[in-house]
Amino acid sequence: MGANPAPALAVPMNHFLTALSLAALFVAPSLRAHSGPLDPTFGDGGMQHYGFQAVPGPNGSGDAARVGCPGPGGTFIVIGSASGGVRIVTTRLLPDGRLDPSFSADGKESFDFDGYSSYGGFAPAVCLPTGDAVIAHVVTVDDGEQNLRLVRVGRDSGLPVAGFGIGGVVDLDLDAHIADLARPEVAVGLNVLANGDLVITGYVATSTVAETGFAAVLDASGQVRVAKLVDCWLTSAAMDGPQGTLWVFGSTGYNACRLTLDSDTLAQHDRLIGPATPRQFPGAARLVRPGTVAMAVTTLAPKGGSGVGAAMQVFRDDAVTSIPLPIPADASLLASGSSYPGVQILPGGRVLYGATAVDIASGAYEGQYFALVHVGREPAGDGIEPAFGGGGVRMARFEPDTPECQGTAPRQSLYRMTQWLGRPAFVGRADATCTGGNAGEDYLVGRIETNYLFADGMD
Repeated sequence: MGANPAPALAVPMNHFLTALSLAALFVAPSLRAHSGPLDPTFGDGGMQHYGFQAVPGPNGSGDAARVGCPGPGGTFIVIGSASGGVRIVTTRLLPDGRLDPSFSADGKESFDFDGYSSYGGFAPAVCLPTGDAVIAHVVTVDDGEQNLRLVRVGRDSGLPVAGFGIGGVVDLDLDAHIADLARPEVAVGLNVLANGDLVITGYVATSTVAETGFAAVLDASGQVRVAKLVDCWLTSAAMDGPQGTLWVFGSTGYNACRLTLDSDTLAQHDRLIGPATPRQFPGAARLVRPGTVAMAVTTLAPKGGSGVGAAMQVFRDDAVTSIPLPIPADASLLASGSSYPGVQILPGGRVLYGATAVDIASGAYEGQYFALVHVGREPAGDGIEPAFGGGGVRMARFEPDTPECQGTAPRQSLYRMTQWLGRPAFVGRADATCTGGNAGEDYLVGRIETNYLFADGMD
C-alpha cells in the first residue's frame, strides 16, 4: 500500500470533476465590464482575454494561460498552452492589459510544444527568481501511461531556456526513480527552493494503491536529485523548512498534512496533520510569516449534503488550525482534477483564497471565488475578514459582450494567482465565444483592486 494508505474515496480523484495560435494574429478582445472585486484600470473592467491564431492540432484551437509572472517595467509575463496544447505562447502585458509592443515586436512569442494530451487538465507552474517560468505538464501516451513534461520559458525571450533539460524541456518518467508504479503520474504542485531546486508534488498509483503522494526534487538544470513516495495521500506544495529541511504539504484524504523531510534523501523527520473533514483536496500553500504557512483546500460536503466547501488550513510549529470559508448557496467549487485552489499573501497577515466557481445546479464553471482571511500570530487571531464582500467572500465573473455569449458568463477557470503591481492577479482560461468546446477558449487574466482587500499593512 506504499507510504500512505489511500482513503476510501467513492470516486478516484483523477476521475472526479475532470475538466472537460498562433502569434501572427492576435484576436481582439471584446469590451465588457466584468463583475467582481476587480481593478478597473486593467483590461475591460478588471479582466482581459487573449486569443491567438489557430494552428491545426488534435485538440482544436483553444488557449489556456498557466502562469503569470511580474516582468520588467511593471509588465506581466503570461505563459500557457495554445492551439490545444501544441504550442507555448508567451505574452507580455502592460499595466493596463495591452500587449507590450517592445516584446518580440508585437507583445507575444511562441514555439512548438508536444503537450496536446495535457491541454484539458491542470498544469502547475512556478515563477523563478530570474523571472523565467517553469510549467509541469502531465502527458499521456497511447497505452494510458502518464509521464511529466516540464518546460522552462525565458522571461525576456518567450522561448525555451537552454541548459534546462534538452532544449528547455525535461521529460520525467517517475518509474525510473520510484519502483512499482502504475500508469497515473500527476503533478499538482511545482515550487522553487532558495537554492534554485524545483520540487514537484502530486500523486501516483502503484500496483496496490490507487493514489498516493510523491515528491521529486530537480536541480536548476532539470536533473532529478531524488524522488520518493511520501506519507500523504496527495501532495500539492513544498518549500524550505527549518534547519535545512524540506516542508511538503498536502492531504491524508481527510486531514491537512505537513511533512518535514530530509532535503537530500526525502526521509521523513516529522508528520503533522490537522482537523479531520469529510474529504479534503489540497491546493497551493504559501508562507505567511516565518513558521506559519497557509494552504487552500476544498472539502466535500458531509454525507447527505451537496456541493464542495472551502477552507484555509494554517500550519504553525506544532499545530494546524482550519478556517472554514462561506460558499454562496448557489455555488460550489472544484474538488480536484482540472483546477486547484490558490493563495496569495497580502499585507497585515491577510491571505486571499482563489478558486474556480461552479454553478451548483448546472455544474458549469462560471466564475471565480475569492475569500479573505486573517492569519494571526496565534490561532485565536485567525478568522474571516467580514468586510471583504460583506462576509469574507466575493465572486467574480468574466462576462464578454460577444454575440455568442449574449451577456452570460461562459465556461472559465482560474489556474494560478500571483502578485503584480502590489495587487493579486490571476490567470486561467475562458470560452470567450461560448462555443461549448475549446475552440473559443482564450487566455484569461484578471487583477484585483487592493481597495477591496482592506490591507492596511498592520500586523
